[in-house]
Amino acid sequence: MSKTSYIEKVTSFLQSNGFTLLDADPLKKYTSKFRKILDQFGPTLFEDYKKLIPMNFNIPRLYGLPKVHKNDIPIRPVVSFYTSLAYKLSKRLNEYITDRVDYQSPHSIKNTGDLIEKLKKIQPPNNLILASLDVSNLFTTVPVQQTLQIFKNLLINSGLSDSIVESIFHLTKLCLEQNFFMFNGSIYSQPKGLNMGNGLSSCMAEVFMKYFEKSFVFHVNNPFKDKILFWFRYVDDIFIGWLGSQQELSDFYNWLNIRHSNIKFTLETEENNSINFLDLTITIRENKFNFDIYRKPSQTNHSIHSNSCHHHTHKLTAFRSYIHRMFKIPLDKKEFDKEVSTIKYIAQENGFDPNIIDRLINKKKFRLLSNDSHRTNKVENYISLPFFGDISYQISNVLKQQKNLKISFKTQNTLQQLLVYNKDPLPILEKSGVYKLKCGEPSCNIVYIGRSGRNIATRIKEHLMSQRIMSNNKSTFGKHLKDTNHEFDPNTDVELLHPVEYGFKQETWEELEIYKHSQSRYEEPVNIMSTNTV
Repeated sequence: MSKTSYIEKVTSFLQSNGFTLLDADPLKKYTSKFRKILDQFGPTLFEDYKKLIPMNFNIPRLYGLPKVHKNDIPIRPVVSFYTSLAYKLSKRLNEYITDRVDYQSPHSIKNTGDLIEKLKKIQPPNNLILASLDVSNLFTTVPVQQTLQIFKNLLINSGLSDSIVESIFHLTKLCLEQNFFMFNGSIYSQPKGLNMGNGLSSCMAEVFMKYFEKSFVFHVNNPFKDKILFWFRYVDDIFIGWLGSQQELSDFYNWLNIRHSNIKFTLETEENNSINFLDLTITIRENKFNFDIYRKPSQTNHSIHSNSCHHHTHKLTAFRSYIHRMFKIPLDKKEFDKEVSTIKYIAQENGFDPNIIDRLINKKKFRLLSNDSHRTNKVENYISLPFFGDISYQISNVLKQQKNLKISFKTQNTLQQLLVYNKDPLPILEKSGVYKLKCGEPSCNIVYIGRSGRNIATRIKEHLMSQRIMSNNKSTFGKHLKDTNHEFDPNTDVELLHPVEYGFKQETWEELEIYKHSQSRYEEPVNIMSTNTV
């Protein structure tokens, strides 16, 4: 998809779904409100509530994920929430709520395995119709204010104290008000629905769907209630067993679509007693459910190629995942053998010897037979290193000699990093991490290596105060500029070396960069014997 088409699709989605283009930046006003409410209610829930305010934050970026398996390739909007002010609080709140409040619907399922276990307990009658429903754009259509009231009632009935109920409610409401984002240089707000990216969106969507199912689907006033043998929902995908006729199913579908002005469903029905749901093909044969693995038509056979510069465990990860799924789903012999052939074909298409699949299957069988649940799980220290080819294997062999140490590798040169730019770039000066300031005088080789948990622009202003104020010598770089009368341009003379958060990793990278630059013949760190800690 070209960049022009991508921007047009996302912009069209925003315009047609009630998103509002803002004239002014709302971040300053929201920040003031955020600090005030967190100070008021944060101490009730979290002793370290002050740490829930990031040192550096900005307006989150929205990007679109193309749904390539659907006609006209529509866009699924996602907000990159981790750079936002509310990110840490929403994440902690979600953990707090999950541990203390039963907000899950009795009709929701955790995954494919959960669905299979539930269906095993059901003997389908001869007249059963299989169907699936999909909630259209669930996150962007959930009525936020109504959901907050439902959530508050849920909290009140959960047995929590009044002070905890009030604190959870007001902090949740505060996080959901972080509903503005940037796309293509413009700031938008989402007055309706939940942000896909907010740490509390999944929780709130589940709270609303639990209410919807209780109030409409399984309510005594539902004239079709007795026709529903089962209703299993995974987020916005619903698998139902219908005891009525096709016409009654159609009537129920139409009835369901007028229960709430925001919530609309799409319907798919079985063909020859078979239907696809999640990654399963579910078929009724001889009065029981049979399962096969379903792959969407859009799914390709691509995996990490055997010749790619990745650690061998990364190359085999996809095949291990396929094999794990193959053993988790109760396939009959015919379907099992078919899946093995499919996996071998995918392996061969990506440059692997198909026999490697047999070896992976045998390893899986051995683990199952040896009963992994009784194995002793040793506490291991993990080290993650970038992968550079053969030299990485040699480093790994040396480090493995250390007791209780596990090495993992990561690849930093993926095609996605090189080719995909679907987010608005964040300017360097708005980021935090380990940075380098270069003297603007062409003949001068002085540089400054520093680190900051705040945005770099703020830290640069502090450096330049030592340039402007005669009595201020706090910054060795600012003092150099002052003493030599050299120039410095923040737009051209700043380099972000490592975009990492404040903490031990940032401090380590700073020390390494100072040492590396001190060995250079071309640059001279002005802070060679000191390090910056803010």
